[in-house]
Amino acid sequence: MTEPRVAKVFRLVLPMTLLLSAGEPPGALAGTGPEGLWLVTPEEAMTPGEVRSRGLFQREAPLPNSGPDIRIEKPGLDQAQQSPLDIAISFLARRAPVDLATLKVTLVKLVNIDLTERVRQYVSPEGLRVPKVNLPSGEHIVRLSLGDQAGGVTVKEIILDVR
Repeated sequence: MTEPRVAKVFRLVLPMTLLLSAGEPPGALAGTGPEGLWLVTPEEAMTPGEVRSRGLFQREAPLPNSGPDIRIEKPGLDQAQQSPLDIAISFLARRAPVDLATLKVTLVKLVNIDLTERVRQYVSPEGLRVPKVNLPSGEHIVRLSLGDQAGGVTVKEIILDVR
């Protein structure tokens, strides 16, 4: 027997509502301890993921790429990672200087979770450098959006596979 629609909605929405009403999750980049920082808390990782469906005539639109170049240096994305891990991302200006005020870092979920303020202290005009980031096990899609002073915007999604 399939789950009733109302029960399914509550199962998906209730955990996210509780999470969003709680404010900043405890331990989410709150400080630097010997155990490292939590970019995504275990509670956030358990929230429902983004629903991606593809029909016969559907295709994903390309992400904007008219702003600064966003280059992922660490971690390597070709293999599973172990937590804690170092994050190193470079921002390279193309046609205009990078505008750090436009930076947005998001955990892609059914209801996206804004991580920007958690990493703001680790941002410089050259990039984002966060040492010893803790992430729960699983696959995490992080979207970075960055603009330049000419109005160009680049959006890049990275998939962090943590074991």
